[in-house]
Amino acid sequence: KNSFYLPFCFFLKKTIFKPKKILNIITVSKYHHRKNLLLLCKAALILKNKGYKFKILIVGEKKTPDQVIEFKKINKFLKESELLNKYVFLAKNIKYDDMSKIYRKGDIFVLPATREPGSISVLEAMSYGLPIVVSQNCGTRCYIKRNFNGRFFKDNNLRSIVKEIEFFFVNHNQIKVYRDRSIKLFKKLYTTEIFLANFDVLFKRLFDND
Repeated sequence: KNSFYLPFCFFLKKTIFKPKKILNIITVSKYHHRKNLLLLCKAALILKNKGYKFKILIVGEKKTPDQVIEFKKINKFLKESELLNKYVFLAKNIKYDDMSKIYRKGDIFVLPATREPGSISVLEAMSYGLPIVVSQNCGTRCYIKRNFNGRFFKDNNLRSIVKEIEFFFVNHNQIKVYRDRSIKLFKKLYTTEIFLANFDVLFKRLFDND
């Protein structure tokens, strides 16, 4: 009675889907250990060895000493695995105004983070119509409908994240299906207009209680 749920909101930025021979996977995060970007890199090695064609773009913040250390660790693994700048590409400290170009190039969005409390990038990706892959304990998984516009993998589980990403390689036609559903779900629940309408309901409830 005295609580009210207001989800994150974002501006609708849907894009036109054009099928490609190479799957473009993006993640937007920070180069931090908890963000589990190394797990995604290990998944990339398995997917490469299975013969899939793809590009993964990791966009991350690299400012603090801890972030620098994590970036170097990821960079080292990618070099040793011969993935760097062939299958996996690293970007750092991208300006927010430039993020739209990145989201528009993506086919699916993957957030490998473990124990993630609330990532706004999930909702940003949905606003561009991207299918979402997140862990089953991600704090913003509530924005996603499982096996509708997104896939959930077991937290910090390499085999599981590979399986959920591989779904889109095996069922390539489902990318557009999931994209359309992401837009539909976003328009129904998470636009700025819906957010403001929910505020109106909240204020009316507070006023009525007075």
